Amino acid sequence: MIRLILMTIVFLLLYGCSPDIEKEEVMLSSGVQYIGDNESMVQAFEKLPIHVKYSFVIDNSLEDYKLVIIEPHYIKHITKEKLIESIQDGFFIFFINLDDRNWIQEAYFDQIGYAEKKFDKVWTEHIYLHNGQLQSVTLSTNPDIENQLIKWLQYFDRYKEESL
Repeated sequence: MIRLILMTIVFLLLYGCSPDIEKEEVMLSSGVQYIGDNESMVQAFEKLPIHVKYSFVIDNSLEDYKLVIIEPHYIKHITKEKLIESIQDGFFIFFINLDDRNWIQEAYFDQIGYAEKKFDKVWTEHIYLHNGQLQSVTLSTNPDIENQLIKWLQYFDRYKEESL
């Protein structure tokens, strides 16, 4: 009986004193499709405990890579129809490092906006479907998103989990 009590105490001490995994290092999903060739982003991805598939288009056959991050100069390679198909298949689409917010509006929403190019800010734009129509949410970010990549991936991940 004493042995059982001692084992329980030792277990509780070990459990209570063991270091927690830091929240900022935990990802809910580990698969990302990165459509881009920004070397600093590639290096940032390689430092993280996640799996990344590098591509030029969205690959809907990659079921474990539902988080899709796209650099702006690949917009011309991805059609509106492909975006809709991918979102319907459960993919989460984010365009990053946009220095002109109008690129997405012009490419996928047939809207022409005024030039709002700023070099001290960049935008991240999330594309989603609402009532069968493409919609977007724009977030202002710092130009060094690759230095805060884990935080952004956690944000994307939380959004994905909340929307399921």
